[in-house]
Amino acid sequence: MKFSEFRQFAESRIATEWTTTPIAFENAPDSDALIAAKNAKDAWVRFIIREGNGALQTIGAGSRLDRYSGALIMSVFVSQASGTRTAAVYADSLSDIWKGYSGQPCVRFGTPYFTVVGETDGWFQINVMVSFQNNEFS
Repeated sequence: MKFSEFRQFAESRIATEWTTTPIAFENAPDSDALIAAKNAKDAWVRFIIREGNGALQTIGAGSRLDRYSGALIMSVFVSQASGTRTAAVYADSLSDIWKGYSGQPCVRFGTPYFTVVGETDGWFQINVMVSFQNNEFS
């Protein structure tokens, strides 16, 4: 699927599957729920798509297959000094949404991994990252 279609698919899936906290999307205004969560120091999640390399997968006449790789990054934010349990549980739940998912005929997600960013600006942050491959047929 094309870049714009993949982005729409991934953002729609996370918005549908993750209802636990508000989500901040790239280059989108903060929702009222997100603003309220940040002001109250309640948990929230940032969702980022990072495209990687692309490569031609087929040779010859007929249909063309281009494969793109990249990563989804879901940053979990909880109030600083609130402990790590809530952030870790949220990270596990976000991981479960994508782990091994291949429901679309041309998208495949890998095994998520985690990075503890730590405390910054009043928040404790854990990043959940999952690689993906997106095939575009033409």
